[in-house]
Amino acid sequence: MLADIAVCLPLSRTFLYELDGNVSAGSRVLVRFRNREVEGFVVGLNREAPADLKILPAIKVLDREPLLPPEIFKLCNWISSYYLAPLGEVLKSALPPGISQKHVDRFDGAHAVAARPPAPFLLTTDQLTALYAIQQSEGFNPVLLHGVTGSGKTEVYIQAAENTLTRGKSCLVLVPEIGLTPQLVERFAERFPGQTAVVHSGLTKKQRIDEWLRIRGGFARVVIGTRSAVFAPLADVGLIVVDEEHETSYKQEETPRYNARDTAIVRAREAGATVVLGSATPSMESFRNAEAKKFKYVPMASRVEERPLPQVEIVNMREEYAAEGKQTIFSRRLLQAIAVRLELGEQTMVLLNRRGFAAFLLCRHCGFTFQCSSCSVAMTYHRRMHRLLCHYCGQSRRPPVKCTECGSEYVQFVGEGTERIESDLCEMFPDAKLGRIDRDTMRHVRDFERVLGEFRAGNIDI
Repeated sequence: MLADIAVCLPLSRTFLYELDGNVSAGSRVLVRFRNREVEGFVVGLNREAPADLKILPAIKVLDREPLLPPEIFKLCNWISSYYLAPLGEVLKSALPPGISQKHVDRFDGAHAVAARPPAPFLLTTDQLTALYAIQQSEGFNPVLLHGVTGSGKTEVYIQAAENTLTRGKSCLVLVPEIGLTPQLVERFAERFPGQTAVVHSGLTKKQRIDEWLRIRGGFARVVIGTRSAVFAPLADVGLIVVDEEHETSYKQEETPRYNARDTAIVRAREAGATVVLGSATPSMESFRNAEAKKFKYVPMASRVEERPLPQVEIVNMREEYAAEGKQTIFSRRLLQAIAVRLELGEQTMVLLNRRGFAAFLLCRHCGFTFQCSSCSVAMTYHRRMHRLLCHYCGQSRRPPVKCTECGSEYVQFVGEGTERIESDLCEMFPDAKLGRIDRDTMRHVRDFERVLGEFRAGNIDI
């Protein structure tokens, strides 16, 4: 039997191989390709080969039956076609890394827990209106849930999921960042014990395989995860939620490239499911689709318990420079506010969208900035490891003592990152307990859970 194989390499076409016995489309095989062995997926069967073409036999069939459900296989084909992504790599990304037939054979789902009815929860008028709009949108009817921060969108998601499970359907909830999953999983797991699974790259290899098998076996009917969770092998999907739908994190920046938000909408369309796009600041595309009546628009303008929105105060750092006579990181107003919070026993969050200690290394004599040789962007200084790092490709080097262009000794670290912010705050408030969340300190999802848990318990001041 001949088969078209999409090899798991960045190639836009399939290749013809000979298979022994009956193999279904979607099964994985091991083939020889350019003097090496690579995995591939069967994407087509029974094709006639030209008479003068030499057909190589496949080395081994890896799956007795396809691991990917037909709907996920179809979704991967759509991604490959729409985003011009290599089909083999799209199919590979839909499976947990390292999964084999042995994992499937050994899995029995014995650790699944029976569910109990969720606790009742009173909703506000806005929440009731939103929940009713979602429930009236059975079938494929996209809903844009435009709710201000603190309006209670998460509780709407939970009760919509409850309604979906009651109808015998399953739910998929997407979040843009790994850091958002612990608190969301905690709330869903409390309401749907034993039925909630989590999918993201921060899990160990074994955890990802176990969770994927729980979902595939029907033991977990609610899945929460980042963009890769859009491939979760859920059966009978009735509701898909894309939380913070405006976030650019839903875009996969490496091969295979795709937008998980738009892919979720396509998956909902194919499954005839309701899809809810939630945000306090909707993307322009979604807002335009709501204006054009392609999406149902549901506003949630008030916060739970009528809590007021926070006051926002903008500080002009030019005035700080004039007052201090030098460049400063923190304004006097900010330092005063942090000191007051500490005196009252309250907590502070300081946000900065840059990690590391200094933004770049600059020669004050000739103006040369030390850049990555591959990416041509400024390299960030990380003091703990005493290295200049490129945040794009990961290239690193020791910071030079003298300028490599003019030989001057007047080289200086300029700008600040989260590492510097933490260091300076420790000096300014030595009695305060600090925690830092960035890619340098958060190596595992447990790190997020630990720091956020301590902050929630009041053990961290800043």
